Amino acid sequence: MEEAVKLLKLVEGRKLSCVEEGYSIVIQALCEHQLVEEASHLFGRMLSQGMKPKLVICNSVFSMLCKLGNLDNAKRVLEIMNEKICLPDNFTNSALTLAYGEARNWEDVYGLLIEMLGLAYLHIFTHIV
Repeated sequence: MEEAVKLLKLVEGRKLSCVEEGYSIVIQALCEHQLVEEASHLFGRMLSQGMKPKLVICNSVFSMLCKLGNLDNAKRVLEIMNEKICLPDNFTNSALTLAYGEARNWEDVYGLLIEMLGLAYLHIFTHIV
C-alpha cells in the first residue's frame, strides 16, 4: 500500500490526467484493508485539491467508517457528500442503518428509516405529477 501511495504522489506531482482515477483506486484499496487514517487522508486531499470523488469512493470511505463503528467521522463524510459531491444512495443509507443498529442506536435507525421513506414518497410523487 505504501508503494501505491508513493506512486500516486508521483503522478500527482506531474499533474497527469489519471490522478483522480489513481486516487479512486488507492482509496478503495485502503478502505478494503480498513486503513482508516490513510484512506481518510487521501480522501481529504482529493477534496482539498478540488476533485470530486465519485459516489463509489464516497461509499467506500463511508462504509469502512460505519463497519468500524466510527459514526462521527461517517456522519462527516455523509455531510460532505450532501454538500459538495453527490447524494447518498441506497448503499449509503443501508450502511448507516446497519451501523446504527450495531451501536443499538434505535432512535437514529428509526429517524433514518422515516427519512428514507419520505424521500421515496417524494420521488414517487414527483414522477406522478
